[in-house]
Amino acid sequence: MPRSCFFIILFLSANCVFKAQNLQHIKVKKADSPFLFFQKFKANDTIWAKKNDVFYLLLSDSLKQQISIETQNGQLMRQDGDSLVLLKYLPGINYLHKFEFIESEENSQQKNARLKSKKEKLVLITLIDGASTLEKNKIKIVFRYKNNKSIFAEFNYIAN
Repeated sequence: MPRSCFFIILFLSANCVFKAQNLQHIKVKKADSPFLFFQKFKANDTIWAKKNDVFYLLLSDSLKQQISIETQNGQLMRQDGDSLVLLKYLPGINYLHKFEFIESEENSQQKNARLKSKKEKLVLITLIDGASTLEKNKIKIVFRYKNNKSIFAEFNYIAN
């Protein structure tokens, strides 16, 4: 009998210990202005045409309105979707990229009638910004705030 009491007490105490442990919760804080810029395929500091020249550019709409992107010896070109850009090596030229609202027409059906509704959309616009003074085999990408021209991100690559 004392042996069975020992096992019952051991079982009850172990059960109480396991129930007393708290679950751990992980809290994720949402960023105020998310910004991601990275290569779609294998990341490398050397850019090869049609191999690793496609990048993800993920920005919140509020941040898109606040920044401009300067490139030297390269141009960012929109790809499929909103977040893919192609970095095209163009030596000797600086480009300025910014997001602007463009009116786009969307077709919608309502009571078997086709109506066109106009909606504004932020689109990446590219402007030529003069001649580049950077070495011919290098590409530089600078993200700046429009209001005070301060840099918040800079990337350097070697063109091949």
